[in-house]
Amino acid sequence: MKACLFLTNKLLLWEEQEEKVQKKNRGLLIAVAGSILVITFSLIVKFKPYPTDYVDGLLIVDPYKMQSDYFSVAVSFLVVLLGHFIESRWIKFTTQVSLFQKILRVLFGSIGIAIIYYGFSKFIKPLIPSYRANACNNFLF
Repeated sequence: MKACLFLTNKLLLWEEQEEKVQKKNRGLLIAVAGSILVITFSLIVKFKPYPTDYVDGLLIVDPYKMQSDYFSVAVSFLVVLLGHFIESRWIKFTTQVSLFQKILRVLFGSIGIAIIYYGFSKFIKPLIPSYRANACNNFLF
């Protein structure tokens, strides 16, 4: 975990230097390389044979649960990668706005999240398998 945080910090610092050295598309490079890594590991996790070892009739490790946990985290990582790229390239969010604008952001953001959460959990989640529902939930939130 510490190694991932260290690497992420170094990549973000490298991306921030882009403006100083007039090189473009470092953010795109990070997003594409990270996405390729996630997709590669996802294929390995999906098609890797898992042993089914039992002790006293109980399954020690459930491959389905392992895959479900991995895909939930993988989707979250992809969202962070792509969200960071979109935000830094086009949105360029700033907190240097008036108090009224900050209150509006919180209000509309909260209402939007509530609508998405309620709509997803009430109408969409019951229609899809649990591991896909977890991945979709991580994508949305």
